[in-house]
Amino acid sequence: MNITLRIFIAFVLLALLGYFLTPSEPEKNSKPSVDKASISLVNHTPANNALPTISNINESVLKTTKELHDKSAFGESGGSGQLKKLEGSFIEHYDSLMSRYHDGEMTAAVILAENLHFCDFIPHDEQGLKKKLNIIQTESTSYESQVYDEIKLNQEFYFCEGIPKEARSEYYNFLLKAAENNYPPAQWRVGVYKPIDIESYKNLSNEQMIELIRKEYQWANQQLEKAALAGNTRALYELSGNYDLGFRMDKSLIKSLAYQLAALQLTDDSLWYQFQEVNRNLLLTKMTQEQISQAYEMSDNILEEIESNSATSSN
Repeated sequence: MNITLRIFIAFVLLALLGYFLTPSEPEKNSKPSVDKASISLVNHTPANNALPTISNINESVLKTTKELHDKSAFGESGGSGQLKKLEGSFIEHYDSLMSRYHDGEMTAAVILAENLHFCDFIPHDEQGLKKKLNIIQTESTSYESQVYDEIKLNQEFYFCEGIPKEARSEYYNFLLKAAENNYPPAQWRVGVYKPIDIESYKNLSNEQMIELIRKEYQWANQQLEKAALAGNTRALYELSGNYDLGFRMDKSLIKSLAYQLAALQLTDDSLWYQFQEVNRNLLLTKMTQEQISQAYEMSDNILEEIESNSATSSN
């Protein structure tokens, strides 16, 4: 059987196992009379007693999402691990970043990794660019979308031009190095970008393959957890989403909301706050008041642990 097909089957089996074996979340005695769903978490937005519906997710949300996408490119790191886009082309910064990385600067490692990861999906030569442009011309549904996609691809190509193909695929090694040095922005990226080594799955039975994938997921989740408990808001958001979807871990709406609440308390980025507020309110519509109360209690514990870790690291 083709190894790619076997890996796909293993993923499906893992998902089914997670679905059927996930225990229901225990409910405990808490404070059901407190409607915390209506409380504004920090002073970014006013309190709102009405939970949103799907119809409320309108152009403003899409605009926020686009602004976040445009903002989250690949330069100097902020407090939550977000990066601003490098000016000019990547090659103009490459030697300087490599020098800083060899001097032990973990921020430089993450900047290199993000840019190399981005460029790994971009054609590395003129021949590849022409092939990709031909695909755009063939598959575009309108002239406007074709022009937009062609301009975007050309901009991305010239941003990455000069970076060898082999160097682009090394992005994960830079992240691993920074994660090993307990750098939270690298730890959450390692948890998200964890590649699957197809070669290591050859000659394995389906049971062995499933177990290997499970262990790799566990390791990736541990990296996310480390970053989250160091106060990295992107890792907190990632864990929240994973628990909501049951992706790489057992599904838990309580844990999803708990990590979401902790992230919203810590973020100083108003755009991310607006975007995550939408996700939070959607999550609340799927939960009972008892589950919500448990999530708030768990979130308080997470924030206490983050504060404790922060105090320890500063000593």
